[in-house]
This record gives sequence, structure tokens and C-alpha cells, in this order.
Amino acid sequence: MNWLIGIVLDNTPWWAWAIAATAALAATYQLWMPLWALIPSPAKAALIAIGGAILAYLAGRNRGASGAVERERAKQDAATRKMIEEKKWIDDETAHLSDDVLDRDNARWVRKQP
Repeated sequence: MNWLIGIVLDNTPWWAWAIAATAALAATYQLWMPLWALIPSPAKAALIAIGGAILAYLAGRNRGASGAVERERAKQDAATRKMIEEKKWIDDETAHLSDDVLDRDNARWVRKQP
């Protein structure tokens, strides 16, 4: 269950969370507005600051997750390019060898024909 929460938090942009919070507050306006009027101003400011901090946390988490995905993709691309270059080098080297030399050098990896 924890991995599912991580996926949702990492893949939902911060502005979607802001829109969802605004929509939830607008939908429940008549329920929380009388309570909001009873809260002193410093507590209101603290609640607003906490909401802003939560949005900043979600924005940073999303930016970090997307940066990690980009770094991982770049690392995979570099590894793929390296393997393609190595395969090309091996193909070029073996293309110049005779069949007898290839059979002798690769005998331990080749399955024997009955």
C-alpha cells in the first residue's frame, strides 16, 4: 500500500493537488466556514502556512522524482550505446577471422552437433 501512495505522490503534479484542495474547500464551504470564523487570526495564518508547506513539499517531491527518472533514462541510454559499440567492435573483429579460427576459439560455447 505504501508503494501505491508513493506512486500517486510522485506522479501527480503540485498544481493538481492545489486544484483538488481548492475544489474540496469550495465543495465543503458551508461546513468549514462557520468554524473558520471562530479561529483566531494567528491560527488561520499558521493553517495557511502549513497548507503552503505541504504544496511546496509535493512540488519538490514531484520535481525530484521526475529528475530521477530523467537521470535513470540517461544512464540506460548511455549503457545501451556502450553495448551497441561493443557489439559492433566484436562483429568487426570476428568478420576478419576465418571459419577455422572462429570454430577453434568458440568451441567451448558452441553446442556440438550429433
